Amino acid sequence: RGIVGLLSEHLRDDDVIGRWSGVTFVLGLYGAESGQAVTRLQQLVDRLAAQPFAGLSGQDTIVTFSAGVAEFPLDGTDLVQLFGVAERVLQQARGMPATVRDQRSITEDDTGLVRADVVVVDDDEVLAELLVHSLETAGHVARHLSDGIEAAELLGHGLLRARVVLLDVGLPGMDGFSLLRLLRDGGVLETTNVVMLTARAATSEMLNALELGAVEYVSKPFSVPVLMERIDQLLERSS
Repeated sequence: RGIVGLLSEHLRDDDVIGRWSGVTFVLGLYGAESGQAVTRLQQLVDRLAAQPFAGLSGQDTIVTFSAGVAEFPLDGTDLVQLFGVAERVLQQARGMPATVRDQRSITEDDTGLVRADVVVVDDDEVLAELLVHSLETAGHVARHLSDGIEAAELLGHGLLRARVVLLDVGLPGMDGFSLLRLLRDGGVLETTNVVMLTARAATSEMLNALELGAVEYVSKPFSVPVLMERIDQLLERSS
């Protein structure tokens, strides 16, 4: 009851919250695209995590939730279809590594694949957080991965599909060039644009990235607004 009360407090008058079964709830966010829904759900998770609840033992308990997003009419034209997509996404989220799962909500396309507009693959947590925040503020679905091997598993095996990948050269586990080569050989670059990010500005590295299939090579530090504008162009071109 406390969770429902908190959620209801932060929903709009046109939104709907209902109990589907057991501990599963359904939110109807009127007029929200999937990216907007993801952003709003993340805000709700943050507010819920900041609200302590009194446990049976008298000690405060922190509660959180996982969510899957489905958009009408892209993912279904009735409640049953939409719920089915959102439920599959939710189950996939629970089975993914914590670095993806902890980003709380993901979406699914009509092929059943988990998708994102932009995936940031960078072990610089401060920069990655800034980029993800900028992307989500612009209404995009963004994800962050910090390890090259994990990114290879998710992106290379189709567990996570992205329209644009911001890929850092110096990654733990597997460097950015090796990951880019893996994505190229696996056919991922046919549907995904990769922008390489690096703290080094060597011409040889830039040529290597472009030869491997990257669409751009950006040296750090860079202008975030300029990069966001370029990402918007790439997303529009891939739509």
